[in-house]
Amino acid sequence: MVLNGLRAYNVAMTPMTITPQATQPSLPAGPVALERPRENERITSPVYTFRVVLGPKIGSRPCRVEIRIDNGAVQPCRAEDGGYCYEWSGYKSGPHQVSARVRTPEGLVLSAAPRNFWIALESGVASDV
Repeated sequence: MVLNGLRAYNVAMTPMTITPQATQPSLPAGPVALERPRENERITSPVYTFRVVLGPKIGSRPCRVEIRIDNGAVQPCRAEDGGYCYEWSGYKSGPHQVSARVRTPEGLVLSAAPRNFWIALESGVASDV
């Protein structure tokens, strides 16, 4: 029996601690999720690969997956290792935001919650790949 969500009792009514299960807050339940970057992630590389994952109901069908960075142009993602990726370069240090969406073969458009992240390039390092 669970008591206050933190303790349970075995058959002898001896208190025992229950460890909450680890969760992965960066992957909300839903049909589309940004796996990378995580919320408020700090990126120090001059090249970064965004990753979008799809839920099982739509992930088994051919879909068009796209991302949008800082309200810029929509960019297509490529299918890779069970997800969809987009390699990004040419960016500047500072705060950024990315959003993702998927278009199903039936024309349904589903979106992931936008993600905020930070670029922190070292002085003298340019992202010009």
